[in-house]
Amino acid sequence: MLVSLLLAALLAVTASVVGAAPGPQAKGTAKGPKAKARMTWSVKRVEHSLNAGESGNATVTLTSNVDVAKVSLRVPGGLGRITKVSAAGVAQGSTFNLTANTPVTVTLAFAVPANAVESQGGVVQVLVGGRNTPESLKVFVKLTGAADADANAGQSKQPENKAGRQGNGRGQGNGKNKSK
Repeated sequence: MLVSLLLAALLAVTASVVGAAPGPQAKGTAKGPKAKARMTWSVKRVEHSLNAGESGNATVTLTSNVDVAKVSLRVPGGLGRITKVSAAGVAQGSTFNLTANTPVTVTLAFAVPANAVESQGGVVQVLVGGRNTPESLKVFVKLTGAADADANAGQSKQPENKAGRQGNGRGQGNGKNKSK
């Protein structure tokens, strides 16, 4: 009698679990697995030329193939000291949402210090939920004008002559065919 009572209880629990509505974790499973977000920039690389003490802007767009929440943009390193990045209608440093296949305008504002002596390169990183994604935008700010010329004065690069050169350049050959 006890065994049949336990068996009936087990069947009742199993039926209630199988008949339960799917929870939030099962959302989207009726159409298959949820698509992985793939974000793309309107250009692969931004190049901007400025003189020391100048500022300028560049505008690009960022698009995702699926809806993505909690997106933020960051410019690390030396480029981050001269570049501020913001998405249209979003306060700088704030997170925003991407709607599937809807481009978001992103503005890069460059401000090169008057005492700058070298160009800066780096990336704009895309973070989702605070985690870095592989969809970075390459950025290069070329310093032009007098400051750049002064910084590079006397640093001419001489071409390397490889004609007639054999082995490792020290007259020792490549280690093969050594005579004893």
